[in-house]
Amino acid sequence: MNNNKQYWLLHVSVYAALCVIHGCSFLQQDHLQADRQFDGVSPYVQCGVFLSELDSAIADETHFDPALKRVSDFPFLRVNRFLASYDFNSLSSEKKSAWFEQAKALGLDAYHYEIQRLPTATQQRLIAHFPANDIQQFLQDCYALQLEPEIIAPASYEMPDNYSTAQRFFGLYSLVSHLAKPSIEEYRNDMIDRYTQKRGAAYDSQIEYRATQQAQLSTLPPILQTALGIPQLSAAQQTVLLQRNAPVISLQAATDNDAIGSPEWNKRHGSTATLRINTQEPNVYTYTSYTRHKQQVLLQLNYAFWFPARTALKDPDIYAGELDGIIWRVTLDKTFRPILFDSIHLCGCYHKLYLPPGSSIALDQVADEQPLAFEIEHNHKPPHLTISAAEHYIIDVSIDEPDLQPKTEETTTYERLYKLKPFSDLLLLAHKDFNKPPKSMFGASGIIAQSNRTERFMLWPLGVPAAGSMRLPGMHAIAFIGKRHFDDADLLNTLGFDY
Repeated sequence: MNNNKQYWLLHVSVYAALCVIHGCSFLQQDHLQADRQFDGVSPYVQCGVFLSELDSAIADETHFDPALKRVSDFPFLRVNRFLASYDFNSLSSEKKSAWFEQAKALGLDAYHYEIQRLPTATQQRLIAHFPANDIQQFLQDCYALQLEPEIIAPASYEMPDNYSTAQRFFGLYSLVSHLAKPSIEEYRNDMIDRYTQKRGAAYDSQIEYRATQQAQLSTLPPILQTALGIPQLSAAQQTVLLQRNAPVISLQAATDNDAIGSPEWNKRHGSTATLRINTQEPNVYTYTSYTRHKQQVLLQLNYAFWFPARTALKDPDIYAGELDGIIWRVTLDKTFRPILFDSIHLCGCYHKLYLPPGSSIALDQVADEQPLAFEIEHNHKPPHLTISAAEHYIIDVSIDEPDLQPKTEETTTYERLYKLKPFSDLLLLAHKDFNKPPKSMFGASGIIAQSNRTERFMLWPLGVPAAGSMRLPGMHAIAFIGKRHFDDADLLNTLGFDY
């Protein structure tokens, strides 16, 4: 038995003994001053009890990050789809240590947000029994004690897919998926036609958004890598790359829904808080991710922007509804030069790839549903995205100013600036009711129920839960026939991408 498991067994046995002595009441007292019942007790035992109580509080009063898998027997470890793609037990000792540090970092980061979503009284109760005053610092101290496990069972860190087996079984997926192929092909032809003709809904004005921040450095400071080949960016390095590659967004505007903004919790209606997009504060929310091209790990820059709604163009319009958004992703090579752009809507729909000169893709090797792929000219400047009114489709990607015909002679272009913000800000949105802790805009399942679309009933047999609803990165299924994820570590290899 490895040392880590010995420590956790010790935690459990001591915790049980203390429960017998105290009736566990010391963990449920409602006072706010430090009780310090664990003074003089081993720090390993303190941390074991603390993490156990923290997990219970998160499960009862908020939720765990649904895009991360909690590793069985090692609750301080979490993995995402990329990290789970490694076979931990076949790695060298050096690579195991690097994997372990990555999993610890994901766990600590997730707890950081989950703790802040707990009521203040709960946070104070959790820390009151330990020789510490700051719950986040105590958590970090506990993480510093955790030892690297010698072995982790593969099933304990395998990421579940974002498809419902039950939906596919009861929806007769094998039959329905065959019947759906003509509709999917019709959708593909429509999207190709819209893109080649730069065609969207009628609009009277156009808003051009540019990033307020510009990269201050012409060259990038050296970036280190872990033993797993994962680039390790400092905050300054990440800022430079995100600013350098931030897109220009030209949004055709027909209604108030055709503007980007910042999500916030609206005034409470009864007992329910609702989300709104404040278009007076245009923000683009960023995060980094990693992918694998052949045996190399490549960095990806993700830019998410939100619209108040997708406007109905007919009655009924099964795709219309509250909240809408797009993720624009830039994949960089080892020299941090863009080699691929792709995008999805925040529901996971409409996966499209944009190939600069020198890049290629072999979609004929994809057996199931294929994404859309377009060639673009690229001279290493941030691309200019043109987005249609109402439906918010990307209908042009260019490096220079797009050559689009206005829909009316009175078309007016407005220029606005957007700010780059961390995507993690959306996990801690403040309530209008300041007596409440901040709350993630995503539910426990990673889905925003407020953004539900009628299309989910039609697409139910294909196995994507709440199809059309906006969801958290890491929860994006991007194919209705077959299975594919936006954050799949081997997506580029699956699609036959090369450069």
